[in-house]
Amino acid sequence: MLGNISDPDVRATIDAAARLSAPGATVVWTRTRREPDLTPAVRGWFRDAGFADRG
Repeated sequence: MLGNISDPDVRATIDAAARLSAPGATVVWTRTRREPDLTPAVRGWFRDAGFADRG
């Protein structure tokens, strides 16, 4: 879901997912771990948006 969009669009997509998801919803996302590895930031953005990290 997040592998082929710009970093600002990743953040906007996460924010939108939070508004569109029911409480307790699960979001499955993918992103490459190659440099620059944005996955730590993405995980934080999901936490900031109210999602629990289950990784």
